[in-house]
Amino acid sequence: MANEDNTQHGIQDHGATNGNSDKILAILQELAANQQELAARMTNVEEIIQARLNTTRPFDAQVVARFDQLDDKVDKLSDELAKVQEDVTSFRAETNHNFRMVNQKLGHLNNDFLAVRAEHSLLEQRVALLEDRAA
Repeated sequence: MANEDNTQHGIQDHGATNGNSDKILAILQELAANQQELAARMTNVEEIIQARLNTTRPFDAQVVARFDQLDDKVDKLSDELAKVQEDVTSFRAETNHNFRMVNQKLGHLNNDFLAVRAEHSLLEQRVALLEDRAA
């Protein structure tokens, strides 16, 4: 009886296994179809990405070339700015020197003017004294 139970179970198991096999096979076929669909979609995405890369590469090269041009221009401007700063520094030194000379000359002119005023004042006093004696 034990064998009969096993045999009956074996037959039932074989029938169940056959049903399960069909289900598993269907699932595997569905997974394979899904995998193929995903592979096709992935290939499509790769083609799109590659096409976009091919269209943007020339643009990238143009951008890099423009950056290089801008770097050159910035370097030239930096050099010119350094020259302008040197010129301004030189001009400032020259201007300071000239202002000192002008201040010296104004000082001398002021001293001369004061001497002339002093002499003028003395002459006015002498003329007034002479006028008083003559009158």
